[in-house]
Amino acid sequence: MTMFLFILLSWVVISEIPAQNNDCADISTLLENKVWKVQLPQDKQYTVEMEFRDAEWRSIFLYNGKRTETFYSYSLCEDTIKVFESGKKYIIQELTDSTLVFQYLPDTQTIGVGPVRCMTDNSQQGQWKNENRLDIQDWDNQVLGIIRKMPRWTPTINYYGKGEYRKSVWTIPIFFKRNRSLIARTTEKHLEVGVPVYYLNEQGDTIVPYGKYKFCQTDTIQDIDFVYENKQDARIVCIDNQGKELFYVFKYDNGPDYIREGLFRIMDDEGLIGFADSLGNVVIKPQFKFVFPFEDGKAKVTLTGEQKAMPDGEHHEWKSNKWQYINKKGELIQ
Repeated sequence: MTMFLFILLSWVVISEIPAQNNDCADISTLLENKVWKVQLPQDKQYTVEMEFRDAEWRSIFLYNGKRTETFYSYSLCEDTIKVFESGKKYIIQELTDSTLVFQYLPDTQTIGVGPVRCMTDNSQQGQWKNENRLDIQDWDNQVLGIIRKMPRWTPTINYYGKGEYRKSVWTIPIFFKRNRSLIARTTEKHLEVGVPVYYLNEQGDTIVPYGKYKFCQTDTIQDIDFVYENKQDARIVCIDNQGKELFYVFKYDNGPDYIREGLFRIMDDEGLIGFADSLGNVVIKPQFKFVFPFEDGKAKVTLTGEQKAMPDGEHHEWKSNKWQYINKKGELIQ
C-alpha cells in the first residue's frame, strides 16, 4: 500500500540576545512600543491610552466618540521618565510585561497626587496585533528572503520493498537579528541632559568615544537619536545606530524639535531649515530661512526674513513678507 509523504517543517526562531543586560535597556524594552490603557474608576465615561515610542510620549483621550491626542518628548533615566517640555518627572513604581504603575514627582509637596496604573494586552493575540501595528518591515524582509532561498524538498524513497514513501521530518533553524543599537554610558553619577557620554554597541564595543557628545534624549539608539556637541554654543546633532552623523537638528524650547505629523525640522551648516522623518531620512532638504512645523499636511515657510528678539528677552519671532506653504513633498501649495 502506497503511503504519501507528510512533511512537518518546524521553524525554530532564535532571537539574538544583547551582550549587555542593563536596567535601562530592560525598562525600555518593557515600556516602549505598546498601547497602555489607564485603569480608571468604573464611573468614568472616558478612556485614556498611552504609548511610548521613538522618544515621544503620546496620550490619547477618548470621550463621547471624540479623540484628543497630546504629544511630549521624553527620556528614560534609570526608573524615571523625564518630560522635556514641562520638565516633569515620573517614577516607575512597577513595570512588567502587562502592567505599568508610575507616579508624578512634584518639585513641592502636592496633595492628591497618586499613582497611575496601566495595563496592556500581553497575550499571544495581543502581541501579534501590536507587531502588526508597528509594522516591523525589517523582520518581514528577512522572512521573505529566507523563504525565497529555501530548497525544493524531494521526498526520500525507501528502495527496499515496494518503493513506498517514507515519512520524514525536517527542522530548519531560522536566525532573526535586530538592527544594531547603541547604548549611552557616562562616568558621571547620573545619565542626564548635558553630561558627557560614550556609546557602546550590544557587544560592549565603544562606537562613539567618551566626551565627543553630551547626552540629550534617550539612552538607547535603535534607529536615530539626538546629542549635543561638546562645546560652547553647541548644536544638536542627529546620529544613527552606528554613530554616524546625519544632520543638525532645529532647536525648539531648548531641546530638539518635536516630531509633528511624522516629521521634524533639521538644519544644514548654513542654518537653512528642512525636514526629516523619525528614521533619519531627509524628506525635504534644508533650503528655507524660517519654517514652522507641519499642521494638517502643510507647513509655513519663507526664503527671506529676519529674526527679532521679543520684549521678554528669552523668545524671538520671525519677520517676513514672503510667507508660503508647502506640502510634505516640499511642493508649494497655491
